[in-house]
Amino acid sequence: MIHQDRYIQRTSSRKVKGISLLVISPIDPADGDEGPFPVTSGERDILLPTTQVDEMLCKGAPAPISGARSVQKVIPLIAKKASWGEANGYDAIIVNCMVDPGVREVQRELKIPVIGAGRAATGLATTLGDHPVRAFPNSVHVNELASKKEQALEEIQAVTMQQIKTRGVDSVVFNCVYLGGAAGYLQERIGVPVMPTTEVALRTAETIVLPGISPARPEVAASRIPEFRQSIFRARDKLRPLTGFLRQKLRMART
Repeated sequence: MIHQDRYIQRTSSRKVKGISLLVISPIDPADGDEGPFPVTSGERDILLPTTQVDEMLCKGAPAPISGARSVQKVIPLIAKKASWGEANGYDAIIVNCMVDPGVREVQRELKIPVIGAGRAATGLATTLGDHPVRAFPNSVHVNELASKKEQALEEIQAVTMQQIKTRGVDSVVFNCVYLGGAAGYLQERIGVPVMPTTEVALRTAETIVLPGISPARPEVAASRIPEFRQSIFRARDKLRPLTGFLRQKLRMART
């Protein structure tokens, strides 16, 4: 207990210092200016006053980012901005896109935390409910969200209400970060939690950085890959008799 009390006293007395977060949004800037731009309102309002948030855009990023080709095209752009962020003293990187392009690749290269907005929001949704759903309007293209946001939200509300009744959906994640600002609006109307995507990612980053949590060192993570593969092979070998038995039963049923 003595050692535990000393540890608690030491950690709890740590002063809250200012941290800086870099949000990378895979958006092609119309004027060619990629930033960084200071974020002083909106999503920034939920963070500690001592937390600094900047945003960078990605010149040449495709729109929308959905299929494998667009994801592969944007990964080098995100990786370049993330490396710049670490070199310039940012404490964490947030990739502001629901498909988390480049997050895994960048995590292997950087020593600072890299947060994907999609995984952060989905993780919180699964904490709040057992049956989350990703919502996006079928009739509104992602490039039209700014001009047709009301139409998009009406469609999402109708679809989500139907899923709540028929599938037991109990939390919602927008399938595009551009809709995150309407989370409160939709939540009031459907009665289940709706994730404000970018805000969740920012708070996740802040929560990781402030206590001094750091990601696994690349050499440690790499050393566990062979062990993980061996565990998969052992599990496969144990399941072989069962799968063989099931195949035999299936063949007998067909004949």
